[in-house]
Amino acid sequence: MPSNRHGVLLVGGNGFLGSALARTLASQGAEPHVLARTVQPGRIDGITYHRGRQDAPEVVVPLLESCHTLVHLASTTTPGLSATRSSVDTLENILPAAHLLEIMEAHPPERLMFLSSGGAIYGNPERLP
Repeated sequence: MPSNRHGVLLVGGNGFLGSALARTLASQGAEPHVLARTVQPGRIDGITYHRGRQDAPEVVVPLLESCHTLVHLASTTTPGLSATRSSVDTLENILPAAHLLEIMEAHPPERLMFLSSGGAIYGNPERLP
């Protein structure tokens, strides 16, 4: 059965990667929706901005009902901070993402993508070249 959902939800989509992805999606005719805690709600250049937290069902559920894909880009910490202060990373990133997963159980997107920066993959270098 074809979906009536046409949007792409970028959770934490106001950062470097998310902004570039939102612009690219809009230029290709997609319907990007950016969810971030610090954006001004509205529509600019084909991108719709929503202010809110990823773990707030009252914000996320309506977006999931209109978006077929969710791209998770949200993070409040850098790889270095998350390695040295794991409690901050847990409270600000892991728990909200876990709550988002619980919300998605009841309102699953057709596709889920999780993006991360190279620093999170490769860690801190032992020496600089």
